[in-house]
Amino acid sequence: MKSEYFLLLGAAVAYFFGRFIMRGLLKRRHTGGSFRELYRDNAEALKGGDEDE
Repeated sequence: MKSEYFLLLGAAVAYFFGRFIMRGLLKRRHTGGSFRELYRDNAEALKGGDEDE
């Protein structure tokens, strides 16, 4: 009988934990442009570095 309660409790915790994670993933903010723009920016940064140094 106790094992059924633990199973139910574990399922409920897994359900709410999964919903919490999915809510966090779905509400991500778009921080930059397209993948191609980010790739170009990273490539330029790797080529030149800081010119002040």
